Amino acid sequence: MHHPDDAYSMKDVIMWRRKPMSVGVLTTMTMLWVVIEIYGYNFITVASWIAIFLVSTLFTWANIYRLIYK
Repeated sequence: MHHPDDAYSMKDVIMWRRKPMSVGVLTTMTMLWVVIEIYGYNFITVASWIAIFLVSTLFTWANIYRLIYK
């Protein structure tokens, strides 16, 4: 049976036991704060940019994968 403490938990991130993940979360949240508060963008605008980036990245990845591993 899988024990819940074996995986990444929020407690480990908050307590800085998983330093790379904690730094990533802190960096991402700081960048999001800067974009929303300093530059004055709405959350929906930033969420749309992220969604467009993810969809275009997956589309490109799938096409490259299909061409390489044909």
